[in-house]
Amino acid sequence: MTMSVHRRADWIRVLERRINGVFKELRTRAGEPCPPLDLNDLKASFRIVAVEERPMIPEAATEPVSGGFKVYLQDNFSDLPGTSVRRRFTLAHEFCHTLFYDLSKDAPTRVRGAPSGDAVEKLCHLGAGLLLVPTQLLELELGSFAGKLSARDVPVLARKFDVSIEVMLRRLQDVAGSTAIDHAIILVGAEGVSHHHILAALYSPWLLSHFDAPTYGFQFDKWLRGLAGGKEMLGRDGFERQVPGGRVVGSSPIYVGQNLFLFDLELKLGQEPRQEEFEYVEESGSLASGPA
Repeated sequence: MTMSVHRRADWIRVLERRINGVFKELRTRAGEPCPPLDLNDLKASFRIVAVEERPMIPEAATEPVSGGFKVYLQDNFSDLPGTSVRRRFTLAHEFCHTLFYDLSKDAPTRVRGAPSGDAVEKLCHLGAGLLLVPTQLLELELGSFAGKLSARDVPVLARKFDVSIEVMLRRLQDVAGSTAIDHAIILVGAEGVSHHHILAALYSPWLLSHFDAPTYGFQFDKWLRGLAGGKEMLGRDGFERQVPGGRVVGSSPIYVGQNLFLFDLELKLGQEPRQEEFEYVEESGSLASGPA
């Protein structure tokens, strides 16, 4: 690959094209893949000649060597809960680093103008998601839900693809966000008793008419804009908010891991709030809708 690419959007297209090529090669060699993908089956496509585990400070590193690349994985904390899923994502991330090298010679060299630093790390995070949760396979899985995906289904999909819930929600947003017409799913992380922040979300533009975009790190109670604090929401049996033309209904929290909770949000148009909802509004203050 000798082309000169400078914009992030261009590099995203390069990633997508190269990863699609990897899957095309895999289908030719081994037939149609199914989740979870075995990264060992993809080593040859990325010219990975060896994966070595060793004690080290960074989680992983990739070294160009004769014939391809050698990947080093941190093994200091390999026995901790949840480590296998994280290491799997880390390995996919390192595979994506190889896509920014020229493979025309025996020893790979960096493509001229390739991104570096934080820019390439973000691109490799994106590529790891594309690699572990391929769009075509995810679309096939979503077909079985007939458009009724809920928060309880997300952990099921995450286990099927062997990824974290955060990764699954981000891929769902990429693939199905525009079709989530009246439904949203929010993943919230809790730190201590007072700080709760958004980690990932599946949502479509309807949500932005009533709330800010649920981006990573957004404080949950601030995002709710006066409905209630995050601490109260994690202890409630659900919540509702009056919005122009209807109301937004939130589910009770669904515990999905240490300090991790999922919420369903549903837009119900043309429904007036019940009397007890008005009483809650009076107690809790203004529920003015957020900006678009």
